[in-house]
Amino acid sequence: MAKYITSDQVCEMFGITKVSLWRWEKNTQWGMPFPAPAFPSVGGAPKRYLLSDVRNWEKHCIGKKAVA
Repeated sequence: MAKYITSDQVCEMFGITKVSLWRWEKNTQWGMPFPAPAFPSVGGAPKRYLLSDVRNWEKHCIGKKAVA
């Protein structure tokens, strides 16, 4: 079964704000945008992301040098 995490949990995981998360969804300094939410925010509900997508993105981006 797929595991989902909220935008608040993503922000806590990486020590960022929701504004930073929004920017990461558009583009990151690592050249790979953050995964799109599996369930977007509807009616004020939090976005939900697939944990596996977030972990794969983390493996590819975190710890790498920024792309100029």
